[in-house]
This record gives sequence, structure tokens and C-alpha cells, in this order.
Amino acid sequence: MRKQTIFAMLLAAGSTLLALLACEAILRNFAPQPDPYRSFRYPPTPFKPDLKYLFDTGGNLNGIVGPTRFSTNNAGLRGDHLTRPKPPDEYRTIALGGSTTRCTYVDDDAVWTAVLQRRLRIPGRRVKVYNAGVDGERSYGHYVSFASRWILESPDLIIVLAGVNDLTDNLCRHHRSGPGTANRDASRISSLTAFKLLATDLHVARLLVHAAKRLGGREYFTAEGWLIQDLAGKAYLASMERRRAAPVDEGARIEVDTSGISQHLRLLIRLAKANGIEVLLLTQPTLWKREPTAAEDRILHMDYRCGKRYPPHVLQAALAAYNENTRQIAADEGALCLDLAALLPPTLDYFYDDCHFNTEGCRFVGQAIADYLREQDLR
Repeated sequence: MRKQTIFAMLLAAGSTLLALLACEAILRNFAPQPDPYRSFRYPPTPFKPDLKYLFDTGGNLNGIVGPTRFSTNNAGLRGDHLTRPKPPDEYRTIALGGSTTRCTYVDDDAVWTAVLQRRLRIPGRRVKVYNAGVDGERSYGHYVSFASRWILESPDLIIVLAGVNDLTDNLCRHHRSGPGTANRDASRISSLTAFKLLATDLHVARLLVHAAKRLGGREYFTAEGWLIQDLAGKAYLASMERRRAAPVDEGARIEVDTSGISQHLRLLIRLAKANGIEVLLLTQPTLWKREPTAAEDRILHMDYRCGKRYPPHVLQAALAAYNENTRQIAADEGALCLDLAALLPPTLDYFYDDCHFNTEGCRFVGQAIADYLREQDLR
């Protein structure tokens, strides 16, 4: 009897395995599934040349009126054609940062780097400003992309807007690892992520992951929670809904750790200066404050991170520490610094969510940087 039971179990397991293999073969050949963890497995270059997108968020993002154009030039940057080698009369600026630099949903002509290019005048030079922002990128990525790519384009000035992505990454690493471990090597992946990468080599597993996300209303998110841009901005709306459904953790505290961003910004500045390139650091503005209005609260979503919803004023205090760190680094290293966080009012006039500038916010930022740089001895 025991042998019959074992045989039946083996037969069932073998039949299941054969069925899975048949499904896998059918999916691979006739309905291949996109890899939900492609960004972990094969990091694609974020600087793809000659892209052209037309975004229309239908008025769902505050201060963004569509349709808006997003395009990249021959080097994969937002901005005019990049001439190689650099013309002698060109004053070349490259802006590094995350989504608050890239400004995906703002029109090509209205993004703050385009505003800066139009407003900045340097006698005897043609000003060109190129936007190398990458959604979600942190200070380590800014340093690596500068050291490996943009230093070769002979910029005269590098602008860096950093802070919020390093902070939110710090929140998630602290949440996963516990107090005192926020500075753990961010390049390591968890055993669960490693299992996901292994399992989703199979198209059957990919199909199950996508089905689970659709059933859970999370089709605009990877399983790691990173926001995916879409042509209608639905990812932002979904993120806002998820955040509103979560209770605020009134007792939440943040263990601020600026060691990583400090190291990366200092290395970037020193490398730039060694090559005769000026650096301008910008502090990070946000809509976070102690008592947001009801309208402001409705568009927040980045205060919900890794299963916890932080009070906005707690995040404001943490980001203030990052901004103070940015100012101190600039003073120590002899870099230029514009306290953009102190200049840009935290109101709906300038943001479409926690930290992303709308069209008017981009106009303000571009003009503020141009005004500041006109006071410097740029040549």
C-alpha cells in the first residue's frame, strides 16, 4: 500500500512537471512574458538616444497640462543635439539627478534645464544645458554616470540635484534591515529577491507574477515597489491611492544616514575640479511640511515607503538634514551651492506631488539657477 501511495505521488508530480514544461514551451514560443525583474537582471542604459514620447496625464497631475513632449538627443539626454567635439564657443552644462531633474511629464521646452538654457547668458559663449536625469537614481548613480560618461563630453559645469532618492532608499534599507544597519552595502540583494530572479527565468512564473499584480491592482508597480512611468501618469494615481489607504505611523522616526551621499558628492566634486569642471549643488525642495492643506495632502504619495506611512513633517526634518549636508559639502569642497529648498515655496503652485516640479515649478527653478549663476564669474 505504501509503495502504491509513493507511486501515485510520483506520477502526480511527474504529470505536473510535464504540464508545466508544456506551458513553458508554449509561452516561450507563442506568448513570451515580459520579465518583471529585468532592471535587476540586465540593467538597461537609461540614456537611450532619439526617444520621442507624447505624454497626456489628462489633468490628473497638478500643474501639468498635456499633451507634453519628451525626447532625447543623439546622446540620450534631454536637450539640443550634442555636438562632438564641443565647439570652442559653447558653455556646456550637464544636469545630474533623479526624476526631479529629468521631469519626465514636463514638456521639452518647459523642463527646468531648457528654461535655464534660455535664461543664462555668458558673454562670448553659447550656453547649452543637457539633462542627464534618471528616474529613481541616487547619488552613487550620479557619480558613476559622470565619471564614466559625461566627463568625456567636456562639460564646463555640472549641476547636481540630489537628496530625496537617497533618503527614501535609506528608509527602505533601514526598514528591511532594522535599526543601526541603514548603511549596509546597497548593492547586496536579499535571498527573496535572488529567489525571484531565479524563478522568473521561467515564463510560467512571470505569467503568475503579472496576474497577481493585476488582481492586486498593482499593475503599475514592480514587485519591489519602484514606480514605473507610463504615458498617462496612472502610476502616480495608483501610488496616491495606495498611500491614502495606509494609516499614518505617528510614532515613526528616521535614522538619518548621509554617509553615502556625502561620499559620492565629494568624489564627484573632486573628480570634476581635477578636470577643470565647475560643480553646482542644489538642495532638494519638497512639498513635505508639518501641516499640509487637504489639497496638498491628496497628491502626496512618497511619504508611504516600504509598508510604512511617515508623517510629512518627519520626512521634512530628515530631508532638511540631507540638505544641510549638501550645503556643508559644497563649503568644504569649494563647490557652488544654491539653496533651492529655501527658495521654492512648498505649495501646489510648483509641485504635482511630493517633490516633482510641475510646469510652473520648472520655470521657477530654471530662473532661480540662471539668476544665481549670473552672479558667479563664469567664463
